[in-house]
Amino acid sequence: VSGIFYILNFPLTMGILSGFIIALSSTAVVIRELNDRREFETLTGRTSIGILLFQDFAIVPMAAIIPFLAGTVKTSWTQLGIRVSILILAVPVGLILARKLFPLVFKSVAQTRSREIFVLTTLMICLGMAFLTSLLGLSPALGAFIAGIIISESRYNHQVVADILPFRDLFNSIFFISIGMSLNIPLVWGMKSKIILLSSGIIMIKVIILFLILRLIRYTKNTAVKVAFGLAQVGEFSFVLANLGSSFGLLTNDRFQMFIGASIITIFITPFLFKLTRTDWKDNRVEKKLIEENSKVEGTGESSDGDVHKVKNHVVIAGYGLNGSNLARVLRGASIPYVILELNPDNMDRAEKENKHVIFGDVSNFSVLITAGVPNAKIIVFTISDSSAARRGIRLARQMNPNIYIIVRTRFVSEIDELYKLGANHVIPEEFETAIELFTKTLEEYHIPANVIQVQQELIRSEGYSILRGKPQDATWSDKVMNILAAGTVQAFLLEDGSTVINKSLWEINLRKLTGATVISVVRSGKAVVSPGPDFILNPGDILVLVASHRDMDRAFNFLRSQFVKN
Repeated sequence: VSGIFYILNFPLTMGILSGFIIALSSTAVVIRELNDRREFETLTGRTSIGILLFQDFAIVPMAAIIPFLAGTVKTSWTQLGIRVSILILAVPVGLILARKLFPLVFKSVAQTRSREIFVLTTLMICLGMAFLTSLLGLSPALGAFIAGIIISESRYNHQVVADILPFRDLFNSIFFISIGMSLNIPLVWGMKSKIILLSSGIIMIKVIILFLILRLIRYTKNTAVKVAFGLAQVGEFSFVLANLGSSFGLLTNDRFQMFIGASIITIFITPFLFKLTRTDWKDNRVEKKLIEENSKVEGTGESSDGDVHKVKNHVVIAGYGLNGSNLARVLRGASIPYVILELNPDNMDRAEKENKHVIFGDVSNFSVLITAGVPNAKIIVFTISDSSAARRGIRLARQMNPNIYIIVRTRFVSEIDELYKLGANHVIPEEFETAIELFTKTLEEYHIPANVIQVQQELIRSEGYSILRGKPQDATWSDKVMNILAAGTVQAFLLEDGSTVINKSLWEINLRKLTGATVISVVRSGKAVVSPGPDFILNPGDILVLVASHRDMDRAFNFLRSQFVKN
């Protein structure tokens, strides 16, 4: 930016200040968009947030350099370096305070059990740090940033975040309102052509630079485009730097208003850029053409980049997070071949250290799926949290291999029907699987036969969890379930050492008369004694096979469990 401004015959100091302003992106706007689109845990989200945090750190030396650019502070470059170094040290000093002093403060406040005092203490730290840095001649925004670091390191940070969120939204609103109030509409309207040109230039420069850098460090085109367009706007700290530059005379009022107008336009257009880059531009005809062109590759198991995968009927694991790593561990123990696809460099390094077959690539990319051997795979499991990448990957995998079995995990109920339509064979919504586990354990306690419970589980899953989503069910299905619950059940009970029924006959314990349960078989040393007589003597380790109604089965189990010698 400085070079462009210098070529256009602007002062170098103004070019550097303009570079500071344009380089920063809006943390508040981007985080809001990532949150609304559920992309926090995706590679795009993590990369965007990482860049934004680094930009927030960069505000420290930027704010320190502006007075020197204005020439209001006469000093040498050595003194400037010392000043910037002191400012940079403010962050680690804040971390030391966060680990040593403020935990004691928060602990004392928390012991009062007063939410009001807790909230006021948090606000005092935030506003107090901002006021302290302003007294030192630094930016109040720097103090607020350090306060955020201090709070984030506290063990009480989750509660602090919950209490401070309403204030964050309020202050964000006030901040953007103040920006709008500083806009001179008649003046800006007179420069509308220049402002539109400046806005376009800002977006173009940021997109190009971010895209090239991300591609240089081996990010996929899809991720690079999403991050580049997502961070193409001008940020909140840019307004702080613009105000600071204006106060020092580096920006005239006209140029300040141009920057304000261009910044507002870039922020306003951000949601549209997010929506634009989240659209799959490749239609099915293009994908089918690619598949046809690679039909020979599919038949030989050779990928388009020359890699040969002799493995067939393997499992492709999309994502090596917690779920993916656990699945890989189980498959390895069962000697089932698998290939891992991963975009996160940390997860990839971990997989390589564990000697796992891992490929760095985007699961929504055609050539990457070819490289992973999807045309010859038996199963592909999507464990990633990036729903847009998973949807595109499902569609591609189904087109490449019509017989592949696709399993996909989702956190959101609203995605179930769409994932099935795209070609998934089995969708596992995390919250519903928890519900199934709860009712399974409950029914087991009522001694419902395991096969009956399994039938109910499969029935719920095969119908797309419709019963758990509140959709109307066939009455005959409900009647069958009720009939099964009302009928009797068969259960087994192991006799352990210490039971008082050991060395007694079935006639002596009189189980049927006391509980209503009948012993139809006894398993001893792996052999079944069918219909044992009343004189049959029970031994330790015998397994009693009981038949009874659900109520009587409970009584029988309670009776047998109570027949132990009390020490």
